[in-house]
Amino acid sequence: MTEQQTVQLFKCLADTTRLQLLTALSDGPKYVELLSQLLEKTPSTVSFHLKKLEEAGLGQTRKEQYY
Repeated sequence: MTEQQTVQLFKCLADTTRLQLLTALSDGPKYVELLSQLLEKTPSTVSFHLKKLEEAGLGQTRKEQYY
């Protein structure tokens, strides 16, 4: 892991919403709509933070049908 990747990882983990997402996802995959209900955030906010987690190498997303 490069120094820049390490910095990106720690910046990603410094956000409360992203830590909440990681906790919510620890027991398996979930749809954005369910995550937004669990975290009481808008789906667009959840999607934004999921993208940041994916960019830091802490997860991956996939589309299934509409979701």
